Amino acid sequence: MRLSALGLALALAALPACGAQSSNPPSLSSVSAPSALNVLAAVSAAKAKPKAYWTFFYAQPSPQVQIATLPLKSTSKITQIDGNSTNQLVCANAIRSVGSTLWIMNLSPCHASDSSIVAVYSLPLTSNSKPNKAFVLTGPIDADHMAFDASGNLWVPSVGNNTVYEYTGPFTSSGTLTPAKTLTLGLKTPQGLGFDSKGNLYVANTGTTSGKNAIAVFKAPISNRKPYFLKGVVAPSGLGFDHRGNLYVSSNGATGAIAQYASNHLVGGDSPSIIDSTGLEPSPYGADLIFDRAGNLHDADCGSKAGIYTYPTATKPFSSTLSPSFYSNSSIQSIGCVWGIDIH
Repeated sequence: MRLSALGLALALAALPACGAQSSNPPSLSSVSAPSALNVLAAVSAAKAKPKAYWTFFYAQPSPQVQIATLPLKSTSKITQIDGNSTNQLVCANAIRSVGSTLWIMNLSPCHASDSSIVAVYSLPLTSNSKPNKAFVLTGPIDADHMAFDASGNLWVPSVGNNTVYEYTGPFTSSGTLTPAKTLTLGLKTPQGLGFDSKGNLYVANTGTTSGKNAIAVFKAPISNRKPYFLKGVVAPSGLGFDHRGNLYVSSNGATGAIAQYASNHLVGGDSPSIIDSTGLEPSPYGADLIFDRAGNLHDADCGSKAGIYTYPTATKPFSSTLSPSFYSNSSIQSIGCVWGIDIH
């Protein structure tokens, strides 16, 4: 029965798309070996458990990236990537997966260039992975976050000059990237970036400690005009949207929290709908937030007790008393920071 099912799947995979014309329907014997491999690869990928990739924001050759299969547990098997001349990782901070590639930013003061460098790797990442492409970003000073919009353009905040830059794709070959767009209004030490379903850009103003003007929102089509602001969080850094359009932001005061702005509370002057401090150590620093494909929220923390908090938002509603699990290990504790996190 398994062979018959596979044969049927291969035959269906070979059929033309709706609206395509074919004088002779393909027979099973006409299905090539690569088609079979593609189907099997797709099935394998669907069954594979997602992995977390996190960075330390630390100088080479110390650990640059660690990798573990979800869910994170004290017994999780860790793959550690140290920096070397092959992978060219040094002070790795921001990290984001795009398709089957992993984009990792290297902080400018840690290498010979004064510019931020983003290296692109094929997955899976290993110690001997060599960047497929590398991009030197003109403009940013001490950039440590990045995000992609729905069109695949790269956006990078610059904490050193209170600016956000857009770099337009396609990113087909290595080289120096010049900003296509520059945002400067309403920004104060910008870090985390995110886009809602309408294409509006949300920027975490980490330099705000009063709770005012904490999140700058640039409405689409985005240009350097004054943004409106969300309030109610302190020194925010990580932010991200769930599949319902709710915005989650780290609040990094002495008593830290994760704040949720409900999808209908995202207009100028809005405060968080929910603030949850449960289970967080004193003086946390939620540097980066990411949702896994199941819907759980992961918080990379670079505060007093470095590690990764995971909120079970796939199975439980977010609330002011929702307690996260916590993961750390000896390398994280020695370095004292988890900065960037991505799930693939």
